[in-house]
Amino acid sequence: MNTHRLAPWLAGALALAIAGSTLAGPAADQQGAVRSLSGGIGADEARAMKEAAPGYPLALTFSRPDGAFVADISLRVRDAGGRTVYEAKGVGPMVLLDMPAGRYVIEATHPDGRQQQRSVSLDGKRHAAVSMTWAG
Repeated sequence: MNTHRLAPWLAGALALAIAGSTLAGPAADQQGAVRSLSGGIGADEARAMKEAAPGYPLALTFSRPDGAFVADISLRVRDAGGRTVYEAKGVGPMVLLDMPAGRYVIEATHPDGRQQQRSVSLDGKRHAAVSMTWAG
């Protein structure tokens, strides 16, 4: 066996495996002043999201009544003036938002079109968590 030819192949396979694992993790986004992280599908990704949560003032979780996660949510967050400060499609089941202190309205649409709305106040000191649950 020629180890000089095998070593580059192994190095390439390892690089692809590392790149693939990075791409499969939670998805980060930046929209204006709002930084976000979305994910939570699978145990590893859910654990990564929970570990990252303390660095974000707002955590959103989308689920069914039995606790099963719901993904592919369309999300819009509006500030107290009604301006959209964050908007995304295909997010969840967990979304972390790093945004300034203030009052916000969260509008989430389930993949089947059902919508929910919640209000939240962020004081810049404490972490807030909002859960939205859809039956069925």
